[in-house]
Amino acid sequence: MKRSYLTHFGILFLLWLLLQPAWGQMLEVSGVRVNVRAGPGTEYDIVATASRGERYPILEEAGNWYKIRLKDGGEGWIYAGLVREVEEPQTPATPPQTPAVAPALSVSPTQLDFGTGPLGTPTSAQTITVSDLGTAELSIQSVTLTGPEAQAFRLQNDTCSGQVLVPGGDCTLAIVFTPQTAEQHRATLRIASDDPESPQFDLPLTGRGGIPAIELLPSAHDFGATGVRTAARQQFTVTSTGNMALRIASLTLTGPDAAHFRLQDDTCSGTQLAPQASCAFEVSFTPLSSGEKQARLLITSNALETPQLEALLRGEGKAPAIVVSPLAIRFAKTEVGSESAPQQVVISNT
Repeated sequence: MKRSYLTHFGILFLLWLLLQPAWGQMLEVSGVRVNVRAGPGTEYDIVATASRGERYPILEEAGNWYKIRLKDGGEGWIYAGLVREVEEPQTPATPPQTPAVAPALSVSPTQLDFGTGPLGTPTSAQTITVSDLGTAELSIQSVTLTGPEAQAFRLQNDTCSGQVLVPGGDCTLAIVFTPQTAEQHRATLRIASDDPESPQFDLPLTGRGGIPAIELLPSAHDFGATGVRTAARQQFTVTSTGNMALRIASLTLTGPDAAHFRLQDDTCSGTQLAPQASCAFEVSFTPLSSGEKQARLLITSNALETPQLEALLRGEGKAPAIVVSPLAIRFAKTEVGSESAPQQVVISNT
């Protein structure tokens, strides 16, 4: 491959030498502004103008006219009486340069942010591609994780360390993040190679430990005395108070008296709440018999500290009770066929 490259370059260099003009005749314009024509005579059209002091190479001579090479590469004829011949070498063009032969390290992406993840739970691996964009082989000596929080990151897969990449070749790295605390984590992935421009490439790594948390308002509820088979309702609100999403799996009612309570308008079960977002539901209490009733509301979620949050529900079933007052009425003596004075009787439900 190197021999072929040198052969092509040698041919290119010889062609360049052949095209370079040697020392030769030049002319310098002595007139203030001289017309350059399409042919050796004033009957030809003007194709350009030349100014005093400008120099042009002579291509041909015909009588009192010179054929010259214009600056734009074109050709034209100029009257000999308005120019003078000079001897000077043409400024040589810059010879073709030998392309630099060197490796060139390229890394994509140039930084990784793993976002927010639950404490102690590894994230999905993110992939980094290392390439050689140069014209020579790239030797990768090592890939390391550095920084005070490097222990939160792990090099899951490394196909680069100790490898030699041909020009255009690549290798990959896979990084996993496992947050240790509910804080921002930072580290550096360092790639050491023989790239002359960046022998040590540092790629920033970031990620944050997340804590899903839950708050229930009200945290408990007493429905008080409620008539048997009469419904009382209470709305509850669930809020995600952590710094990562709260996933609510289910809401259930448990306990020996759970049949007297019922979930209604549940917008929480099976949902995911972003930090500070909320959802709501209602619990109704319909006592089927008299007496005190208790149940527990159980909310199952991914909240770190309270994955099963409980709320106490209570109420009292009150059966209808009739009270008559007075219990007896005594009317005064009344003549037959006459109407006595009315007596009031009060009937109430206690």
